[in-house]
Amino acid sequence: MRKLLGTVLLLLVLLGVVGMFRGWFAVSTNSESDRTKIEMTIDREKFKQDAERLKEGVEEFSGKLKSEPDSSPTPQP
Repeated sequence: MRKLLGTVLLLLVLLGVVGMFRGWFAVSTNSESDRTKIEMTIDREKFKQDAERLKEGVEEFSGKLKSEPDSSPTPQP
């Protein structure tokens, strides 16, 4: 169970890092006297664009794999 929770936590952290790098999320702070306000903004359109680009890339890659002849060596008797 600990391995599963650790894996889920690692995937969430990885998603957060990739999201921040790709511009899917933005975090900002605003300090007013003794209070700090933290805001998180999610750019859904940017996420959708990147997901579509990933989908197109995977389809293109799989099309190349299907069109290439099998280059594995055939066994010789």
